[in-house]
Amino acid sequence: MLKWSLLVLVAACTSAPAIAIPNGKPGIGFDDLRYSARLHRVLVPGGRSGNLALVEPDTHDIFTIGGFSTSSSFDSSGHDFGITSVDDLGGLLVVTDRTSGRISLVDMAAAAAVADTALGSSPDYVRWVAATSELWVTEPGREAIEVFSVTFAPPSVTRAGTIGVPGGPESLVIDQTHGRAFTHLWNGGTVAIDVKSRTVGPTWRNGCSDSRGIAVDEARGFVFAGCAEGRVAVLDGTDGHVISDLWEVDGVDVIDFSPTRRHLYAPGQISGNTGIFGVSTTGELGLLGIADGALYGHCVTTDDAGHAFVCDPRGGKLLVIDDNFGAITR
Repeated sequence: MLKWSLLVLVAACTSAPAIAIPNGKPGIGFDDLRYSARLHRVLVPGGRSGNLALVEPDTHDIFTIGGFSTSSSFDSSGHDFGITSVDDLGGLLVVTDRTSGRISLVDMAAAAAVADTALGSSPDYVRWVAATSELWVTEPGREAIEVFSVTFAPPSVTRAGTIGVPGGPESLVIDQTHGRAFTHLWNGGTVAIDVKSRTVGPTWRNGCSDSRGIAVDEARGFVFAGCAEGRVAVLDGTDGHVISDLWEVDGVDVIDFSPTRRHLYAPGQISGNTGIFGVSTTGELGLLGIADGALYGHCVTTDDAGHAFVCDPRGGKLLVIDDNFGAITR
């Protein structure tokens, strides 16, 4: 294991600035955050607020698109209402609404949904597969990924099949460079899926007692696994063996990776903080620091430019982490 210089960012001494999401009170059951380099916006599906919020990462200005399921009540430990997952298709955005059971294409210029269709089961994550012009939606209740075809002119989304993932799927990430998707099995497994043939590969043991978040380093071929028990691990994307792992926060779910800085971000929703890890070019993990987080704050994204954004469900806001650690070059 590589030794890293350690600087701890103590939450009690330095509070991260917060971005209040419109209609965020009494709280938002966040589940997914994404960053769009094309739009230079953090994409925030606002659950019970009924809004998709697009946050400018430097100024913190917010543009909202409404019209989705809303509720006045909030369960601090749940995230099962309204739009909870989002992705950027390159011309449109897509959201899934757990309440209405629908998937919608969203036009930012029109500030509205421009096409939608029913989902086959309750959705978890939606991700864009550029190589096939498809949307993949994880549906853990039926242990499958539902596939939708997309056209842009005119906008339409059409069901195109399902991929069975027994024992999963939990989380989903697309390696657009190599045409592969990765998802977890709940009991400590990870599988790779060829996006064109939709063939599911063998199970790799990721070492988690309870698999949760997933991310990928497309340049190096690493797959990152977050475990509910607080562990993060780096897997070789060729054969799935665990290269390195660390256990520094408690209650890891969604994780994200900065390819430019080679930093991995892992919020601990039980410990209420966020681990910042360096990833060497050979896949070795090192703890750089512990930053602010929030109880139940289990989702994160990064703009790959020194900022990470962690959800604060009870506050209905995002915590902004300024990552001042240098890029990993070795």
